[in-house]
Amino acid sequence: MKKPKILTGILKLSIFGVISFYIVPFIFNIYYALTNSKKDFVALANFITIIKNPFFLLALKNTVVFIIIAVLLVMSLAFLLAIFFNKYFSKSKVICLLLVVPYFLPSGALILFWQNLFKANGVINIILNYCGLHSLDWINSKWAFVVVVVIYLWKNTGLITLILYSGLKKIPQVYFEVAQSQGANKWQCFKHVQLVYALPSIIIALIVSVVNSINIFKEIYLLYGSYPVKHIYMLQHFIYNQYLNLNIAKLTSSAIVLFIVVFSLLVVLLYKQKQVSSKLYYKNQGKNYKTARKRLWVIFVVIVVISVLLLPIIYTIVNSFKPISKTIVFSLKQYQEFFSNRLLLKMYFNSIIISLPIVIFTALLAIFTAYAFMRFKHKFINNIFTVYIIIMLLPKMVLILPTFLITNKMGLSNNYLAIILPAIFNPLSIFIISYALKSINEQLIEAALSCGANEYQVLFKVVLPNIKKYILLLIFIVFAEYWNTVDEAIIFIKNQQSLPLSVYLSTMANSNNTAFFATSTLYMAPIILIFVLLIII
Repeated sequence: MKKPKILTGILKLSIFGVISFYIVPFIFNIYYALTNSKKDFVALANFITIIKNPFFLLALKNTVVFIIIAVLLVMSLAFLLAIFFNKYFSKSKVICLLLVVPYFLPSGALILFWQNLFKANGVINIILNYCGLHSLDWINSKWAFVVVVVIYLWKNTGLITLILYSGLKKIPQVYFEVAQSQGANKWQCFKHVQLVYALPSIIIALIVSVVNSINIFKEIYLLYGSYPVKHIYMLQHFIYNQYLNLNIAKLTSSAIVLFIVVFSLLVVLLYKQKQVSSKLYYKNQGKNYKTARKRLWVIFVVIVVISVLLLPIIYTIVNSFKPISKTIVFSLKQYQEFFSNRLLLKMYFNSIIISLPIVIFTALLAIFTAYAFMRFKHKFINNIFTVYIIIMLLPKMVLILPTFLITNKMGLSNNYLAIILPAIFNPLSIFIISYALKSINEQLIEAALSCGANEYQVLFKVVLPNIKKYILLLIFIVFAEYWNTVDEAIIFIKNQQSLPLSVYLSTMANSNNTAFFATSTLYMAPIILIFVLLIII
């Protein structure tokens, strides 16, 4: 059957957008990396220059060490939590959603929590002194590395736990029963059943962990600025500082090195994931584990985990009502200051201007494009989708700077469109809807078409009602991502008053602005409201 022209047109638009804002910029990136300022071809000279640069080598070493340590820790902790929640809370939707709250919250809103936790007279040093130990300099010494790891674990453990939990949940109970009937003990069941059949999810979790470890730049930048102590000076800092110095050759060369490192690792993991998935086949045959009695210790563990995840949020909200005068117990003074501050209101509005168009147009484009990918059966289309997935998995800093080069040539410098347009064509949203469409039986679609329905009627009356939860999830993810934009804003927006509030929060925290907590609470409010809506639905 001939596909509707509008569906074909939207698919072409999506491909054009990805080529324009992701593939072409990266080609430009390669061109600049192989030429000098006079546009003469210099082969690998720029790469040799940066490899000899001590700051680049320091950044590369720190990045690799951080990836190894952070990923090992988050995977270990998340796997233990995934096993725990799968055994005792296999059907708790609320707990599953609470786990991912830290990942989606604006990083800038929680800066003061981390500063007060790790400052010279902060909570951690008070505890160390109480235990008879000396205070540590968590900000300007090698211990800053520990701070960054802790923030990474807090932000990502819940998300990785959820990915692993979804894999464990698919393993049928009958597999364990067969293993036990053959004399397998708990360790053998874990090693030969649980670990083996959860391997596809483990590899996906590894991929997400690695990508997010590269994206830790946002948190480091907000806490420490462009030039942190040498122990947490990452490749992203080196790349960003070359951008500030307008050193295009070093900038593009270092971005390509980062791309090669990450891409090589992702290719290996994706190949392994596909290899493992093709060898494993299992059909879920009911409940994975017999319902375990929720003892007191189980409830205690859950309370501890959820408290750790929510503590920074609670701290920020409670302090937003903290009065300036110590004689008053409760006050709305911070909120009054926020609403009377024109700059804060403008920056809050700037965040809305950036986020709202992205959410609306991304959702619309993703729905139609994913449906087109589903309906157009062709090897070429499948190959395009594979390219989308590769782009989706690449760290932000690999893509942002090449995109800056092309948007700058398009005359979009210091313009919100430089953030909005690439975001609309981000392949992640298409991947989410495509994943949702896998749950729809295509025979149902063919039956509707054979009864006289056209593709649009099928899409709006058959497909969309069945994936509305995924659409809401997509809206939440996209909104949270760009409501919390930092990397894009500091690169694309030059005018300080045009910056979104997500960037300015760090300035407020470092200047001891009395309205910081109220501003942070109001900035977290939309994320929390959408999150509550997800729980209700």
